[in-house]
Amino acid sequence: MLTPIDNPLPSLGCVAMESEGLLIRVYGDVQGVGFRMFIKRLAEQLGVKGYVRNLIDGSVEIFVEGEGYLIRRFVEELRLNSPTEIADMVIENAKPRGFESFYVVP
Repeated sequence: MLTPIDNPLPSLGCVAMESEGLLIRVYGDVQGVGFRMFIKRLAEQLGVKGYVRNLIDGSVEIFVEGEGYLIRRFVEELRLNSPTEIADMVIENAKPRGFESFYVVP
Protein backbone atom coordinates (compact mmCIF):
# COMPACT_ATOMS: atom_id res chain seq x y z
CA MET A 1 0.00 0.00 0.00
CA LEU A 2 2.27 2.80 1.19
CA THR A 3 5.70 3.22 -0.23
CA PRO A 4 8.43 4.86 1.83
CA ILE A 5 8.07 8.61 2.02
CA ASP A 6 10.98 10.53 0.60
CA ASN A 7 11.10 13.99 2.07
CA PRO A 8 11.23 16.26 -1.00
CA LEU A 9 12.75 19.07 1.05
CA PRO A 10 16.45 19.56 1.67
CA SER A 11 17.71 19.10 5.19
CA LEU A 12 16.75 22.14 7.22
CA GLY A 13 18.32 21.15 10.51
CA CYS A 14 15.99 21.88 13.42
CA VAL A 15 13.61 24.16 11.53
CA ALA A 16 10.00 23.18 12.31
CA MET A 17 7.62 22.73 9.40
CA GLU A 18 4.37 24.68 9.37
CA SER A 19 1.34 22.55 10.22
CA GLU A 20 -1.57 22.53 7.75
CA GLY A 21 -5.10 21.22 8.06
CA LEU A 22 -7.80 19.85 5.78
CA LEU A 23 -11.46 19.06 6.33
CA ILE A 24 -12.48 16.28 3.95
CA ARG A 25 -16.01 15.02 3.30
CA VAL A 26 -16.16 11.63 1.56
CA TYR A 27 -19.28 10.33 -0.22
CA GLY A 28 -20.03 6.86 -1.52
CA ASP A 29 -20.20 3.41 0.07
CA VAL A 30 -18.09 4.57 3.04
CA GLN A 31 -20.02 3.47 6.13
CA GLY A 32 -20.14 -0.05 7.56
CA VAL A 33 -17.26 -1.26 5.38
CA GLY A 34 -14.17 -0.62 7.56
CA PHE A 35 -13.47 2.74 5.91
CA ARG A 36 -12.84 4.64 9.17
CA MET A 37 -10.28 2.05 10.31
CA PHE A 38 -8.56 2.30 6.92
CA ILE A 39 -8.38 6.09 7.43
CA LYS A 40 -6.98 5.68 10.96
CA ARG A 41 -4.27 3.25 9.79
CA LEU A 42 -3.34 5.54 6.90
CA ALA A 43 -3.11 8.57 9.20
CA GLU A 44 -0.97 6.67 11.70
CA GLN A 45 1.35 5.39 8.95
CA LEU A 46 1.91 8.94 7.74
CA GLY A 47 2.11 10.49 11.20
CA VAL A 48 -0.74 12.95 10.70
CA LYS A 49 -3.29 13.84 13.40
CA GLY A 50 -7.03 14.51 13.52
CA TYR A 51 -10.21 12.45 13.43
CA VAL A 52 -12.63 10.52 11.24
CA ARG A 53 -16.35 10.16 11.88
CA ASN A 54 -19.54 8.96 10.22
CA LEU A 55 -22.17 11.59 9.48
CA ILE A 56 -25.92 11.09 9.54
CA ASP A 57 -26.26 11.60 5.76
CA GLY A 58 -24.08 8.52 5.07
CA SER A 59 -20.88 10.43 4.34
CA VAL A 60 -17.66 10.42 6.33
CA GLU A 61 -15.89 13.50 7.68
CA ILE A 62 -12.12 13.54 8.07
CA PHE A 63 -10.12 16.28 9.72
CA VAL A 64 -6.39 15.84 9.17
CA GLU A 65 -3.46 18.05 10.15
CA GLY A 66 0.30 17.86 9.89
CA GLU A 67 3.14 18.88 7.61
CA GLY A 68 1.95 19.92 4.17
CA TYR A 69 3.67 17.19 2.18
CA LEU A 70 2.21 14.54 4.53
CA ILE A 71 -1.29 15.98 4.18
CA ARG A 72 -0.97 15.89 0.39
CA ARG A 73 0.29 12.30 0.59
CA PHE A 74 -2.70 11.39 2.80
CA VAL A 75 -5.16 12.68 0.18
CA GLU A 76 -3.27 10.95 -2.64
CA GLU A 77 -3.27 7.60 -0.79
CA LEU A 78 -6.95 8.02 0.06
CA ARG A 79 -7.82 8.55 -3.61
CA LEU A 80 -5.63 5.72 -4.90
CA ASN A 81 -6.01 3.03 -2.23
CA SER A 82 -9.46 3.37 -0.67
CA PRO A 83 -10.88 -0.06 0.18
CA THR A 84 -14.26 1.07 -1.16
CA GLU A 85 -15.44 3.19 -4.05
CA ILE A 86 -15.50 6.91 -3.36
CA ALA A 87 -18.23 8.71 -5.30
CA ASP A 88 -17.07 12.22 -4.37
CA MET A 89 -14.71 14.06 -2.05
CA VAL A 90 -14.99 17.68 -0.94
CA ILE A 91 -11.74 19.09 0.48
CA GLU A 92 -11.44 22.41 2.30
CA ASN A 93 -8.43 24.06 3.89
CA ALA A 94 -8.80 24.26 7.67
CA LYS A 95 -6.87 25.77 10.52
CA PRO A 96 -4.84 23.16 12.46
CA ARG A 97 -6.40 22.41 15.85
CA GLY A 98 -3.46 20.84 17.68
CA PHE A 99 -4.59 17.19 17.85
CA GLU A 100 -2.14 14.89 19.61
CA SER A 101 -3.20 11.71 17.79
CA PHE A 102 -5.66 10.43 15.17
CA TYR A 103 -9.06 9.39 16.49
CA VAL A 104 -12.05 7.41 15.26
CA VAL A 105 -15.06 9.27 16.62
CA PRO A 106 -17.95 6.89 17.42
